[in-house]
Amino acid sequence: MKKLMLFTLLCLPAIINAQRHSRAYVGAMLHDSKLGASLINSFGINQYFGIGAGVDISSLDSKLIVPLYLDVRGRYLINNIEPMVFGQFGFPLYNKEFKYVDGSLEIQKTEIQGKMFYGAGTGVVYKLSKIGVFASYTYRQYKFKYADKPTINGRELFENPEKSPSVITLGLVF
Repeated sequence: MKKLMLFTLLCLPAIINAQRHSRAYVGAMLHDSKLGASLINSFGINQYFGIGAGVDISSLDSKLIVPLYLDVRGRYLINNIEPMVFGQFGFPLYNKEFKYVDGSLEIQKTEIQGKMFYGAGTGVVYKLSKIGVFASYTYRQYKFKYADKPTINGRELFENPEKSPSVITLGLVF
């Protein structure tokens, strides 16, 4: 019991400090020319650095895509304006049917699935009080895989597909 109390007392300043520097970013996004929504919880390590998790709901090639990711953020407060840079690394939940013609000229089907993605971006926050507004731009690189290994005459169809959409997000910071 004494060890638990000692551990709690030692960790309490870090927990209180993280609460003071943590942010939640909620916004509307423009992803691959389609509207979507974004939520990021960034837990403040200190006043300049945060790490957290994010989830987006959007579409890519007219199919639903839900990226789940780790968000690493650097920020610097100047009066009420807080410029930021960030990196995102994660997994896109995505499935799309893909049709192709094999060597016998028959139409074959396979499925394209999300494999991983990474992105980097910049933005700015304007803090009004405890609530602020933000705008950000993110460049992402999505990597996909085929559900099976489609072949034409014994050779692989082609490299796994990739997409590089830009993301513009506007929203609120809590």
